[in-house]
Amino acid sequence: FHTWIGLRIATTGELTHISGRKRTGQDVKLDELIFGRMIIDAMNRAEYTLIPLLPKDRQYERIRSGLIASVESDAGCHGVIYVDNATDRTHFSLTDLDYLVLLAVRAGVMLNKFRQS
Repeated sequence: FHTWIGLRIATTGELTHISGRKRTGQDVKLDELIFGRMIIDAMNRAEYTLIPLLPKDRQYERIRSGLIASVESDAGCHGVIYVDNATDRTHFSLTDLDYLVLLAVRAGVMLNKFRQS
């Protein structure tokens, strides 16, 4: 339903590379996401979060569940990745979060290597 990523080469400061998309291909900004504050909090705390099965309620904008993974390396946090899915899909599980964490850790290692070169 939505994907959003914010990255930076350094481990502090503003996110320098930001992109978000809806399932329709339209751009989406962080402040348009219902869990925008939670995304930034997860990044600041270097956390991984599964937003579990949500009720079919208008306040959740037809979102079934979501995943948030901070992009980390041994140097610190380089950003965050967020994905959610629509109510017409099955909800995300801890296994899905594990896969996103693998991707986020790999991205963090690559950003740290780029930062050091």
